[in-house]
Amino acid sequence: MTTLPFKDLGYKGRKGSGQISAVAYAIPPGSMAFWEQRLSLHLIKPITKKYKFGAEYIEFEHPSGLVFELTESEVNDIQGWVTDEIHDDHAIRGIFGVTLSVRDYTEQARFFTDGLKMTLAAEDGAYQRFHIGAGGPQRTIDVLYDPSLPQGTWGFAQGIVHHIAFAVETEKEQLEIKEHLVGLGFPDV
Repeated sequence: MTTLPFKDLGYKGRKGSGQISAVAYAIPPGSMAFWEQRLSLHLIKPITKKYKFGAEYIEFEHPSGLVFELTESEVNDIQGWVTDEIHDDHAIRGIFGVTLSVRDYTEQARFFTDGLKMTLAAEDGAYQRFHIGAGGPQRTIDVLYDPSLPQGTWGFAQGIVHHIAFAVETEKEQLEIKEHLVGLGFPDV
């Protein structure tokens, strides 16, 4: 995840619809208590527990305003970031997925399924989970439907995620996907 110093410029984003509202990181099974204690030790507050799609998440806000989640994930062969204080059995294993907040889930679902060929894997209350391929870490997007959300800032600003990127094999494949999306009526890609 790349962040930029927009606080120094005075640009603060307005959270709302059409934005990534949380970035979830994958942690090894059995490490949730370690992370709750570590975040508390470093005065990261508030720490909120929540459940979606049968899994426990802890959610907290970075001082910049970005919202992060940690969730235990068994399916992950990514090497963790290890330090003297964080051993491999607790190390974060990269991004699990993101949550996108929207006022209109119909068009967002069409963008993912028809446009990007993702699958609607599950629904849980106001959430829909989309998978790239088989899903799992780095192949999961949750969509949170909240019709009361105002439109969020679209641009570079503190406290918001500007974009997410998907990997493709070649530039030719990227252009084919772009043409397909434009043909579906999604020109801003």
